[in-house]
Amino acid sequence: MALQKYKDSGLLFNNNFLDETSEPGVYGYRGELVLVEGGIADAKGHAKPPEEVMRGVAILTDEKIKMLIGAIDQLEALSTFIDKYKNDFTPDMEVVLYVVNIDNPIQVEAEGINFVLIPLVQGVPWNEMIETNSAWRRATSRDSPLQTRS
Repeated sequence: MALQKYKDSGLLFNNNFLDETSEPGVYGYRGELVLVEGGIADAKGHAKPPEEVMRGVAILTDEKIKMLIGAIDQLEALSTFIDKYKNDFTPDMEVVLYVVNIDNPIQVEAEGINFVLIPLVQGVPWNEMIETNSAWRRATSRDSPLQTRS
């Protein structure tokens, strides 16, 4: 399982949740994902805090990453994430990243994966995703004025 490998390698930071979902063999994680490790702090081998993390991460995995939501401060961190984790991408992986230093939503394809990038000044990615999804459902519901009536 990808998440166990990340845990064993110290790549999961500020873990809020890591457990198997109701679907056997599928695991979920909420916390931070290390993009750049912090190095060794002392002669005993204790690790320094990470230099860079993806914040507010929600990941769904089996052997590979199926879905990922998170936040990065700089768009450049996307390439760091891809370089570090691309071997664990499923071909149909769903990714939504909130990015502090972009002004407009964009989609980028890399390693055959479509990355949806959304501006975020402040907030928690998981909460933002829930609110975005709720707004989308309301806007596309049968009772919405945005729906085409027959």
